[in-house]
Amino acid sequence: MSGGGFGALDSMNKSLKNNRALVRKISVFDRIKGYTSAQKNLKLTFNAKLTKEELEELRSKTIRKDRIHSIIQIGKMILVLGALFLLIFLIINGGMSK
Repeated sequence: MSGGGFGALDSMNKSLKNNRALVRKISVFDRIKGYTSAQKNLKLTFNAKLTKEELEELRSKTIRKDRIHSIIQIGKMILVLGALFLLIFLIINGGMSK
């Protein structure tokens, strides 16, 4: 067999197999549609109809949480970079050997 395109056929078969698996896959929403809470025995309900005030409140809460998360991440990054610069400074100046 002198390279008659069998690699291409194999990859085509794999692609078809993966596509079939994706078509058969059950979505997350279908899975949790019948899910019941173990503690309260209540079915989950999705209320897609929200008033403008509720949407605005949800949006503001999300933005606030995102800002807090960003500030915390920036603070952590500043602490790590500060410690790294201090360590490099001490290594360069020989501060640890004195």
